[in-house]
Amino acid sequence: MSDVMNADRYAAGIATAYGAAVQGGYTGTYAQFCAQQAQFAENAQAVEEAKQEVLSTVQTFENTTVPAAITQVQEEGTAQIQVVQDATAQQITALQEEGLRQQAAVVEAAADQVEASRTQAQRSENAADASEGYRDETQGLKNTFENTTVPAAVQTVQNAGAAQVQAVEQAGSDQVDAVELAGSTQVGNVNSAGTIQVGNVNTAGTTQVQAVEDKGEEVLNSIPADYTELMGDVDNLKSAFVTPQMFGAKADGTTDDTVAIQSAIDSGIRVLFPKGVYIVSAPLMITKAGTVLEGVNNYDYTSTLNGAKLKIKASTWSDAFFKFEHGADNSIIRNLQMEGTLPGLTGAYQPENGILFDSAVSDEFVAGCCFENLFISYCTRGVSMNSIFKTRFENVYVSNCRAYGFFLAGKSGVANATMLTLINCYANTCVRGYYLRRVSYSSLINCASDNQTVVDYSIETCNTISMQSCGSEGSSGNIIFLGGSCNGFAISGLECISMQAIGSGLPDAVIYSNGVSSVTISGVVYVGENPRTYDIQSTSVAVFVVLGNTIEKTKCSRPYDVTLIPADLA
Repeated sequence: MSDVMNADRYAAGIATAYGAAVQGGYTGTYAQFCAQQAQFAENAQAVEEAKQEVLSTVQTFENTTVPAAITQVQEEGTAQIQVVQDATAQQITALQEEGLRQQAAVVEAAADQVEASRTQAQRSENAADASEGYRDETQGLKNTFENTTVPAAVQTVQNAGAAQVQAVEQAGSDQVDAVELAGSTQVGNVNSAGTIQVGNVNTAGTTQVQAVEDKGEEVLNSIPADYTELMGDVDNLKSAFVTPQMFGAKADGTTDDTVAIQSAIDSGIRVLFPKGVYIVSAPLMITKAGTVLEGVNNYDYTSTLNGAKLKIKASTWSDAFFKFEHGADNSIIRNLQMEGTLPGLTGAYQPENGILFDSAVSDEFVAGCCFENLFISYCTRGVSMNSIFKTRFENVYVSNCRAYGFFLAGKSGVANATMLTLINCYANTCVRGYYLRRVSYSSLINCASDNQTVVDYSIETCNTISMQSCGSEGSSGNIIFLGGSCNGFAISGLECISMQAIGSGLPDAVIYSNGVSSVTISGVVYVGENPRTYDIQSTSVAVFVVLGNTIEKTKCSRPYDVTLIPADLA
């Protein structure tokens, strides 16, 4: 199971990468792109590694980038604090030195004054008329100056210096606090920014991983179940398919996707069409043998919204949705809807064909093709192919076409179309349901044709054709028309339900046979009234009707041409 999931992720990655490369201008083929991406193709764990890389980025951011930013802010704050502290210490030292200088000046001035006083006292002592009282007064002044005036002046200077030192220290402390607060705020901002960035990285990484996983799931869910055997083999898986989206298709019902689809077809790789509506404005050419075109979901008769649909762009081009060329053998188209324009719409134009091969060259043909689970509507011919061999149509539903549901023919004068098988096919409201001309040894099995106005099954100039368990409902034309030297035709089970009155100008018969021999009819059943004049209207002489039918001999236009065979001999 682990190997399967790894391969799933690989398929998603390679498909997404190639689609992005093409949209970015890459012009190489898908195979070339795969070769260029070999290293990626070998690593089935690419998505997991991308996720680990995102987680590693987040871890690096959390463990390295954010702590480094915080450390840087702290170091810058510490450096600023140190500068403030150094400047404060220098200011304090300067103030202390200035206080000491002022104190020394005061002391020196006081000493000068004392000395002057001493000189004056000495002079007074030497004076003859100096009195004892004067000497006492002088001594008192001396004592006052030395004991009071000088100390008071020194104290004043000291107090002023201390106050100034305290103011400087407070200013420094305030500046340190401011720096620390700014640093703390900056650290908080870094933490918040880091947390936000980590969250953004986590969110972006988760979104990116989820987008890759979702794209992988979308691509892998669109792969049909029968591809599961490739899941364990990366070499096979990388070349298993492309999608039109890898070449720029939008499938939005508006954008013209013709060029993108053709590019996908031309890549030579199996083309898968995811669900959507693809607008086309020109025929999609099938030129290579082994071309495989496949919708990722089976269509649903009851819903036009399920699966992949190709829809015509309103224009005047003709040809077909898919046009085959000689040599496109062994090709497959399945699980697709093809829708022309609805009648009555302004500017509406119905394309000539849903699927076309029409070559006038005698030796050109297509062989070995398979058409399955297709829904074709609003064309002129649903399927129109000549000179095809060994080709199978299964579960092909053709509706509301203007001329034919299935037009299958050989070329005049050359080999007939041969070995054709139509199984569980349905033509509804197409004027003519099935038209086979110059076709040999081929079969219609469990097919139905409803609501036709000319004929349900027209078999002309054919050999060895069989119808098994087929039916018709609500038709107003001939149920079966046999003509043009048709030999070896057999009906084994035909149910005709709710037949309408025959249309104007048509033979009034359920089965009309003109110039045909060797016809065997058995198991014909009517449900409801038969409004035709004849069950069988025949111009041939070798028509055999086996017992067990509800056909009445009396309603045969030439009873002598009809031989009733007893049941025990049938």
